This record gives sequence, structure tokens and C-alpha cells, in this order.
Amino acid sequence: MRKQRKAGLGYPTTPGGLIGAEQIASAMHQAISEGIDPTTVVLQAKHQPGQVIPEKPITVAEAIATFEKDYWQARKRLPNTELTWQRYQMILNRLPANGVLSLGLLQ
Repeated sequence: MRKQRKAGLGYPTTPGGLIGAEQIASAMHQAISEGIDPTTVVLQAKHQPGQVIPEKPITVAEAIATFEKDYWQARKRLPNTELTWQRYQMILNRLPANGVLSLGLLQ
């Protein structure tokens, strides 16, 4: 039995929005039939200009390492920022390090 899921696409309720949503739905169907995570199709369709979408899937461990690097580049190492990072890390460590990062995994 197939699972039904809702996918908010952010298109307006207009004829043009319906066409955009249909195109995304078609691309999602194609991705599912090819065994690809359909959330990547939605991410690619909704990405903002200048936002980077990885060409190949990345692991949770790689994503956490990138997040940590960005976190410390934007902040000074102070007791409160160290504590905040430790709290983030405690939650992030619950994720499977070798798992492929996806919206489904994070949800």
C-alpha cells in the first residue's frame, strides 16, 4: 500500500501556480519511480538564487561538520556560544552519522 504525503510547494492558487505544482508533482513521480528521494526534487525547485544544492547526497556527519565550521566562523568562542554548540551537538548526535542527509531523515 502506498503512503500518501502532503508536499507544500509554496505556489499561489492561480493557474500559473497550478502549472508549477503539476510540474513538481510530475518530477516527484519520476524521482520515486527511479528510487530517488522525492524531497530533493522539491528542494531543487524551491531553492533561492545563490543557494547551493549539493550535486551528490551528503552524509549527516558531513553536514554536521559543515554546520559546525559555519557556526564557529560566525561567532566568537565564549562560554555561552560553547554551551549553545554543545546543546546543538547533543541533538545532532541522535542522527545516524553515516545516513544520507534528507528532509525525511530530519523530520
